[in-house]
Amino acid sequence: MGENLLQLSNHAICNVKRIEKLKLKNALCHYRQYMQLIYNLMNDTVDPLIFESPYFNEDENMNWLNNEKSLFNLAVLCANKSFINFIFDKYEKSYSVCQAGRKYMNSASGFWLVEGYLYIYALTLSALFHATKKIKYYNSLKKIEKRFEKLSFDCPENYLNNLMLLQAESRWGKSIDTEVVKLYDASIAEAHAQGFIQNEAIANECAAKFYLSRELKTAAQVYMQKARYCYQQWGALAKVRQLDEKYGELLGTRAVQQAGSDDRFLGTMRTASSSTSSSSTPGSSSFLDVNTVMKATQAISGEIEMKNLLSKMIRILAENAGAQKAVLVLEDEGRLFVESVFSAGSAEGFTRLALEQYGSAPEPIIRYTAKTQEILALDDTSANGSFVNDTYVKAHNVKSVLCLPVIKQKRLVGVLYLENNLAAGAFTRERIEMMSVLSAQAAINIENARLYGRLEEYSKNLEVKVAERTAELAEKNQAMLSELKLARKVQEKMLPGPDELGKVRGCQVAGKYLAMEELGGDIYDVIKISDTKYGFVIADVSGHGVSASLVTAMAKVSFNANALLNKTPAEVCGKVNSEICQLMGEKGEHDVTAFFGILDTQEGAFEYTCCAHQPGLWLKEKGGFEELTTEDTYMGLVADVKFTSKKIKLATGDRVVLYTDGIVEAMNQNGEQFDTRRLVSAVMANARNSAAVFVQRVIDDVDIFCGHAKPHDDRAILCVDYTG
Repeated sequence: MGENLLQLSNHAICNVKRIEKLKLKNALCHYRQYMQLIYNLMNDTVDPLIFESPYFNEDENMNWLNNEKSLFNLAVLCANKSFINFIFDKYEKSYSVCQAGRKYMNSASGFWLVEGYLYIYALTLSALFHATKKIKYYNSLKKIEKRFEKLSFDCPENYLNNLMLLQAESRWGKSIDTEVVKLYDASIAEAHAQGFIQNEAIANECAAKFYLSRELKTAAQVYMQKARYCYQQWGALAKVRQLDEKYGELLGTRAVQQAGSDDRFLGTMRTASSSTSSSSTPGSSSFLDVNTVMKATQAISGEIEMKNLLSKMIRILAENAGAQKAVLVLEDEGRLFVESVFSAGSAEGFTRLALEQYGSAPEPIIRYTAKTQEILALDDTSANGSFVNDTYVKAHNVKSVLCLPVIKQKRLVGVLYLENNLAAGAFTRERIEMMSVLSAQAAINIENARLYGRLEEYSKNLEVKVAERTAELAEKNQAMLSELKLARKVQEKMLPGPDELGKVRGCQVAGKYLAMEELGGDIYDVIKISDTKYGFVIADVSGHGVSASLVTAMAKVSFNANALLNKTPAEVCGKVNSEICQLMGEKGEHDVTAFFGILDTQEGAFEYTCCAHQPGLWLKEKGGFEELTTEDTYMGLVADVKFTSKKIKLATGDRVVLYTDGIVEAMNQNGEQFDTRRLVSAVMANARNSAAVFVQRVIDDVDIFCGHAKPHDDRAILCVDYTG
């Protein structure tokens, strides 16, 4: 989840203490790496890209990691380094780290670390593709995108926001801008809904860069400000500073920093947006005291019962701010209520009271902060500014005031009022920064306590509601299932059966298709062009379900029609791609990978085109095998694409195997993939079996490897034995 970095650091510190007692060196190294990553994101370090102190020193630990062969910790290091380099726009460095980390990721199979690494790898590839237009970056990006399609199908709560951002990034220049914008907005909304504030920040920043590439600065400013706000709420203050330095003009922070205090109302009133107040100005000598903030956060955390939480929280907030008095006001159904008060060095016993009925704090100041959701700092309240005539201010000769909105996920939770009458200007910039971060933590704890208080009430009605909903869904699902079963029968009829495959002259042909859902996106076909020429195609449409099956049917019809026109495989693929784009409107909603080959059974000549698909395998009767592929891109994205083809000569007894990525990417319960190496082993082990037996044995090998793990993708395989 997108926990605040302070919270994550606190959890890590607690775990480290336990691990140190157990003397688990590898686990300790793991946690210290994450603590260093958090430290670099939060702190104004000399170089946030270097891991050197205080928790983990990369240079000092590399020899130990290599000597111990701690592959998992090396995987963690690569994932963390690629992330920090990507976050700070060092894309070439992030790419090189990702490349180096590939050999370590198998040691982390089954851990979320691998998906996190792949997500950053994909975003890095996207950034490099936008900068260089090199197709190798794009093809690698699309492969990772396909993996996230499967992940988001199994767990949309975790991965749907990732998928939509990758789709937006891969469609720059390949779809109309409105479709790209929709994907960015959908990713941002989904990340926000699931509480992944760091992903929300990244998606907003990517969207801002997209708008900048279109020279739409007004729109870019909105998204970049949202990105800055999310990074600040997450606690990544080093990133906030980088945005201020790089995009100061766009964000408006540079103008604010140059203007100094705000004189719109008064002489000594200072206001700052809640999205920008928690970082010092670039180049200032002081910065947030992270250790102090961490201690305060730890003290606040842990209480879940509302009354105890508020009493403890108000005291800690007041002491850290240096306030003589503190008042915590919470919002409830549009009204403000005073919930807790700190005065004379201790939290007062207090009964909830509506703000308008409470006379011991300046109501206009509190309501102003609630309305604007801005931090308000007053240096000499009773002498200058808009609130000098307030009854409370005049009566108590109020000097320094700091009033902060307590916000969680852009929603007002309450207002914290702090007062110090010993001196004017008591609340310094550093104090304001600290209280801004602590108020964000306070919002989280208050909301958690509220949820805890409502839990019992919710649980009483939960079972009844679940039973009613389950019955309703069961009825709808049954009707839908019947429709899908009928649709699947239609789709199965599209595949050539054993009788049809048996009619191919000069070859023995067998195929197998297993859909992960009622409707799938994989297909294979054999097309009779003449008595001595046959076309063989296998294709994989991204996605699953009804829409993917419709594109599959469209592709089959197009391949059949164009293959009969005596075109080369490259020409056929070009025409099929053009027709798919024409019908789909070049929106990139479904891309297609395909392998299409034409075999002259009289001559043994086999010409083929591979459109970003898995390479075919050519098993030679004399022994050994070769991969068959061409450097061609996906179908269904851009209409005006020229494809290439290659030609080989088959000898009698040679075999060509075509398959979809559902075979090599099939996963077992440990998260390990069947991969190309295992496929080649299965292919070679069954080389002497007939085509039909061969296909079934390969499918059986995949099933045995996967065990009881749920399939993540459709699986299709086509075997062609040349008999001359």
